Amino acid sequence: MKNLDSKKRVRIISLIFIAAIFVVWGLFYFVISGYISNRTSNQMEQAANQIIERFGGELSQIERLTSSLVQNSDVHALVQEKDMSKFYTQAATLDGLLDTTAINPDLIDSIILFSEDRSYYRLVGRLGNRSCMRLANMVSSMDMPSHLSVDLENRRYIGFADAIKPIGSETAGFAVILIEEERVLELLGTYDQSGLLLVAISANNEIITANTDELHLFDFDSSHQPVIHSRLGITPYRISVTAGPEYMSDSLTYFNVIAIITVAIIAIVLVIYTGILNRSFSNQEKQKALVFSLKKQINAHFTINTLNTLRLLVERGDLIEAETVSMGLISLVRYAYDRDELINIWDEHTVLEDYINIMHSRYNGKLEVDFDFDDRLIDYYMPRMLLQPVIENAIVHGFKEMEAGCIIHVKGEINDSEVIFTVIDNGCGMTENEYAYLTEKMKTAAVSTQGYENIALLNIKNRLFFYFGDSGRLRIIATDSGTKVMLFMPLLTEAGGQ
Repeated sequence: MKNLDSKKRVRIISLIFIAAIFVVWGLFYFVISGYISNRTSNQMEQAANQIIERFGGELSQIERLTSSLVQNSDVHALVQEKDMSKFYTQAATLDGLLDTTAINPDLIDSIILFSEDRSYYRLVGRLGNRSCMRLANMVSSMDMPSHLSVDLENRRYIGFADAIKPIGSETAGFAVILIEEERVLELLGTYDQSGLLLVAISANNEIITANTDELHLFDFDSSHQPVIHSRLGITPYRISVTAGPEYMSDSLTYFNVIAIITVAIIAIVLVIYTGILNRSFSNQEKQKALVFSLKKQINAHFTINTLNTLRLLVERGDLIEAETVSMGLISLVRYAYDRDELINIWDEHTVLEDYINIMHSRYNGKLEVDFDFDDRLIDYYMPRMLLQPVIENAIVHGFKEMEAGCIIHVKGEINDSEVIFTVIDNGCGMTENEYAYLTEKMKTAAVSTQGYENIALLNIKNRLFFYFGDSGRLRIIATDSGTKVMLFMPLLTEAGGQ
């Protein structure tokens, strides 16, 4: 009872101490944030106004160019021409039209003139015919003038569309000017030499492009830093600028020092706290907690990668593929969190195929994986989530420098009374120093204390040891032209016996 009371007192004291640290840290953060906000406000506003003025000037030029095109009599004659041979003959006379506008078109990627019957002439740019027809169908249903945001030929464009209305006539066609998103970001980068501002261009309350991934308008509304919004000329576009977290890095030096000290103190307290509490657990309970932590860690790593793939698919507008990946992710997460520790080996094979299908989407088909499983393995079981991290490790690290020809062989075989799984890739492999370091790490990391090490192969080694003791082994063979990973474990029947 006395021991129990001591543990209770330690818990209470530790929690009070940690709470006090967080309160002091919060007060310090509040004071420093106010100081930093006042110090950087004027600097940020000055830089933001410069970006707005210069980029707004670029878009104003494009506005004037659009207006000039839709009012040009030669353009009127072109879009009203019904004879196709005469249409293209007339179009050839427009090649020097831009030279007469006195407008610098360097930012523009494409200028396309469409007639009402979908005939078109590319005044600037090289968009393919299918892209032009898709653009025509899209623009024809819009109210003019209008802004555009469209993905064409694996590129994202923003731009303008305006109706061509000859004097005394109805709409005879429309002019479209496209700017590649990458060029816009490059231009914004030249204006923001520090690279520390958050800049977004939006229209109709939606961000069209931004210099940072996954930026939303509410990020500006909730920002603790001054935010500047400005309409760009008469266009529907609005530019929003605020300071990113790194903008105030110089002023955060003292805060970072205190933060590091605070984290260190909290870590020490948590270690002491955990050490005392662990005395009340049996070795079996600790090992179960270790396995659960390892599975959660591997699952989180995979889920983050898959969500990133899903984000990229949505950005490209590939919603059908995004739905397939979403359903696959749901299935795999449900599988990973199943309470049963063991799974039939052929069921694991099926799950791996679902995983590979997701990775195909992420790596744009550059990945080839073949499976060779002994048919007799259908009668045996294995711990779930052992092979997937090995395959993911090969994809993420082995193929990071390869653009194509990425091949993985996965083999499952029975050798006497054990199962051997072999995963071979033709990736970059390892240098002698890298291989020596990994080998040493695998040998020296203790199973009972290194369960939280963020290394996939070490986690698998620890799980094999927990399930099978010395009969569960992991072997790595690496060269500069690929890596082979072998997992050894005893044959398990449905009841879990060997």
